Amino acid sequence: MLELVAKSEELSRCTADRLIKAFSKNGPMLVLYCGNTEGLAQHICSTMRIAKPSLNIAYLDGDYSYNIVLPYIAEDIMSVVLVASSTELNCVNRVLQALALVGVETVALLPTVTLTKLENRLEILSQNIYTVEIESDVYRLTVLQASLRSSLNLSRGEILRIKRFEKELDMKIIVKELTEKYYNVFSQAKSKKHGLLNIAVSKSLLAAGEELIDRGLPIQVIGRKGLEHTNPDLLVYTSVEEQTVNEYLVALSRKGIKRNDVTTVKINTDPFTAPIYALIIFYSTLL
Repeated sequence: MLELVAKSEELSRCTADRLIKAFSKNGPMLVLYCGNTEGLAQHICSTMRIAKPSLNIAYLDGDYSYNIVLPYIAEDIMSVVLVASSTELNCVNRVLQALALVGVETVALLPTVTLTKLENRLEILSQNIYTVEIESDVYRLTVLQASLRSSLNLSRGEILRIKRFEKELDMKIIVKELTEKYYNVFSQAKSKKHGLLNIAVSKSLLAAGEELIDRGLPIQVIGRKGLEHTNPDLLVYTSVEEQTVNEYLVALSRKGIKRNDVTTVKINTDPFTAPIYALIIFYSTLL
């Protein structure tokens, strides 16, 4: 686990350099996502907006917007950042072709497996498409850290909340602590269940939950009604979302599910560093 975290830290620095160039421009920005990467798009969008309050930024589903929205707003978009799951080859191809056609400068943060398969097609696309290769096994860890590093640069130390991230970006020193703190809790949850755990995550941990989805684990996100179809064995959330979580647990109790039947894990840190912590915990205990 320590090697994966160290690798993601190194890759995040290079990734952040490219993001900083994109977000330093004046003009509307767009983050597009393919597959189970809405959490990453949400994270990038939120941290950049807080770091640079004047920034005009939004995020959209790439497969939905590439031919329904993009052609009608491209003239007003300064640059685009694309994130994608490693399985979303067709979506990435469609989105990059659409972006090349309209000539919008694009930074595509792509897992190695996706970039390798698209290599020949990318050669014929516009010079405005810049790709950043990120090893697939640390893709989300890398993008989340790059998002924080970029926000630190853009805020120039003027936003106190963003400035605090600097102290938390040496993730290697917390791996052992996180593993020791949460290993027994996760082991107990697994011992109660034969088969895969049903896991619920709060909205700020969406990016971490999407990693589990891509690994085939049954995940639900609190507050997304259509996904709350199973009773969770394990609930992972951040301390600032306690009210929402309590409401969720009350709703479960009305269905006859006791609180003691659900193992809860509260991550007591900033919601923007929490998905990184959650990923490290998941890697150490579930994957």
